[in-house]
Amino acid sequence: MFTNRYGLRFNRVGIGFPFDRGIERLTILRRSVLLVAVAFLLWRICVSGMSSYYAELLDGDEADAVDKALAWDNRQPEALYRQAIALRHQDPKRARVLLERAYAQNPTDPRPLMAAAGIALSTGEKERADGLVKMAVRLMPASSRIHEQAARYWVSRDDLGQAMRQWSLAIEADPAAEGRLFPLFLRLAEDTRTQRTFEVLTDSPPWWDAFFAEVAKRATNVDTIRLLYSLRRQSWQVPVTEAERKSYVARLELEGLTAEAYIVWLNALTPDQRQGLGLLYDGGFELEPGGWGFDWHLRSGSHVFVDRERTHGSQGNKSLHLVFERGDDPFDGVSQVLFLVPGTYRLSGNVRTDSLRTQGGSSGSYAVCGRM
Repeated sequence: MFTNRYGLRFNRVGIGFPFDRGIERLTILRRSVLLVAVAFLLWRICVSGMSSYYAELLDGDEADAVDKALAWDNRQPEALYRQAIALRHQDPKRARVLLERAYAQNPTDPRPLMAAAGIALSTGEKERADGLVKMAVRLMPASSRIHEQAARYWVSRDDLGQAMRQWSLAIEADPAAEGRLFPLFLRLAEDTRTQRTFEVLTDSPPWWDAFFAEVAKRATNVDTIRLLYSLRRQSWQVPVTEAERKSYVARLELEGLTAEAYIVWLNALTPDQRQGLGLLYDGGFELEPGGWGFDWHLRSGSHVFVDRERTHGSQGNKSLHLVFERGDDPFDGVSQVLFLVPGTYRLSGNVRTDSLRTQGGSSGSYAVCGRM
C-alpha cells in the first residue's frame, strides 16, 4: 500500500477514500430525491390527464364536467377557462372570477382576457373591456386568431377603424387569412357607409397590392376602385406602387375610360421614359417594355420567341427581334394600346429578315429595325 500526493491510499485490491461512507450516504439521498420527483411527475400527469378529459366533456351534455376536473386539480387554467365560457351568459359574475383565476394560473394565454372583455362589455364596463382587448393583443401580437377576435370586438363597439387595423395585423401574422378576410373587405369597400374604413390603411400594408388587384377585378362599380386609389394617393409615407397603377389602369381600360387610364399611366413615367412619348410610344424599342398601360406588350408564343436586341441596320441600340420556329399558330404577342383621336394613320418602319420562309413552316428570324 502507498499514498500519492493527493492523500489517496492505493493497494492491489482497489482505492480507498477516507470519506467513502459520506459519499454512499449522499448517493442514497440523491436516489431518494429522484424517486420522489418521479412519483410527483407521474401524479401530475395523471391529474392533468383527468382534468383535460373532464374539460373536453364540456362540449357534451355533462354540466358538472368542469367541477369534476377542478376536484382533481383546481389549478388547471384550461378547465377554469372552459367553465367560465360555459357560465358567461347565465352567471357572468362567477365566470369573471373563473377567468381571473385562469389568467392568474397562465398569464401567457390571452383567451381569458378576451372572454373577460366580452363580459365587461355586456355589463356596461366599456373602458375596462377596451383595456382587456388591448392587453390581449399585446400579449400575443403574432397570433392571427387573437387579432381576428379583437377585430370582432371592435366591430361590436362600432369602431371599424380599430377593427380594420386588427384585420390587417391578422393577415400580416398569417397570410392565409386573406382568403377569409378579402371577401369581407370587398363588401366594406363597395358599401358607401363603410368605404372610409380604409383610410386607416393609407400606409399600404404588405397585403394591400393583392387586395387592390382583387377589387379592381371584382368590384361591381368602378367608383369603388377609384375611391380606394384616391385614398392611397393621399399617403405621403408610402407612394402608390406600380402594381396598384397596373390594376387600376387595367380596370379603367376595361370600362372604356381610355383618357383617364392614359393620365394615370402617363403620371407613372420617369423622365427618361417620357422621352419615348409620341403617336406610338417608344417606336424604336429603346426602352425596357413595361407590359402594361400604353407601353409595349411583348409576349413569346409556343413557336415564337420575342426579344429586344441590337441588329445591323438599326438606328438605335435595340430592335424588336422575333424568332419563328416550325408551326403555324396565330401570333399576337406584340401589341400596344394607342391613345389617339379618331383619324387615319400610317405605320411605317424598317424590317430585316434572316432565313425566313412563310410557306412550309420553316424556322427563321425577323427583326424590326429603327423607329416605327
